[in-house]
Amino acid sequence: MERPRNISRVVDGVDRVDDLVDRRPPSVTLTEVAQRAGVSRATAARALGGYGSASAAARDRVLAAAAALGYRPNLPARNTRNGTTTTVGVVVADIASPFFGQSTRSISDAAKAAGLEIMVLNTDEELEAERAAVHLLLDQRVAGMVVAAASRTDGRHLAQAQAEGVPVVLLDRRVIGLDADRVYADNGAGAALAMAELIGQGHRRIGYVSSAAGPHGHPPGAPLVVDELVSSGGDRIRAYLAALAEVVDEPTRYLALCPFGEEAAYAATRELLARPDRPTAVFASDSVIALGVLRAIADAGFAVPGDVAVVAGDEPAWSRVTTPPLSTVTQPVAALGRAALELVTRRLADPTSPCTDVVLPTTFQARASTGGSVGA
Repeated sequence: MERPRNISRVVDGVDRVDDLVDRRPPSVTLTEVAQRAGVSRATAARALGGYGSASAAARDRVLAAAAALGYRPNLPARNTRNGTTTTVGVVVADIASPFFGQSTRSISDAAKAAGLEIMVLNTDEELEAERAAVHLLLDQRVAGMVVAAASRTDGRHLAQAQAEGVPVVLLDRRVIGLDADRVYADNGAGAALAMAELIGQGHRRIGYVSSAAGPHGHPPGAPLVVDELVSSGGDRIRAYLAALAEVVDEPTRYLALCPFGEEAAYAATRELLARPDRPTAVFASDSVIALGVLRAIADAGFAVPGDVAVVAGDEPAWSRVTTPPLSTVTQPVAALGRAALELVTRRLADPTSPCTDVVLPTTFQARASTGGSVGA
């Protein structure tokens, strides 16, 4: 059962913690040593690190396994209380995405002010890559982790990190069944504002293009279970469908869940535009998807907004310099990063406190890409 959750709307400031020295990971991992010795990762870490409690027999097995495998332990500066470094690991879906690039920069700035360093790992929305990243960070004995989870339904590797005493803060996404601190924007409210704008302009055939279903997309005709999608994308989709259900009979008609990336968004949008009853507006879930959507519209010979209105689910810097400027849902990206870092330091200071949800507001910025009204 999850602990009671605190709900917070504003987070400011971070606590200062010890300095650290970062090192590259060993070629043989702590997990491999633990498996060979027949002990848990936590026991292996204690035996190799010389801290905490481990039986003499377990320590002997761990040391023998390490010698046999040629394990070279990581020797960074450690917190004298728990044997960890004061590095914070940051695991994101796509560091090239403006959202994750900006939020990671914000985490880095806040960490620097707090005397921390960060280690950033990229997953491309692949769950296996995320698991590997988490295991690497555990081998590095990080003090905590900020994770943009690739799966809403599988957080076993994150729970393992928590069991080893490493705080996990979820950034932008929620994971079912994982009792962790979380910071995210109110994406559902932002999507509802964008849909209200489009519907108010007279649009009824509104497409939605998203990679919320992960790196492999959502097979055409397969049942859609929104609760299994990445939560930030699922929140937007739920708001999109709810708004359309008020004005049309088939709200999922123009829903396109594509694989991760701009090229997949381009292909999905071209398919939507090739229909005889093509959409008159397209909601792109984020700025990477928006690039694919805008290219597809241009290559199909359509104009924005005269033929197809466009909204993006976040706001990259270039949204204001496109022709026409792009209407966007604005998220407080820098504040999300600062909040994530503070939640890590709070958890380090008080490991038993109730988990906290920090939910930050979104707004809708209307620009020329949604100008004008249309018929149904």
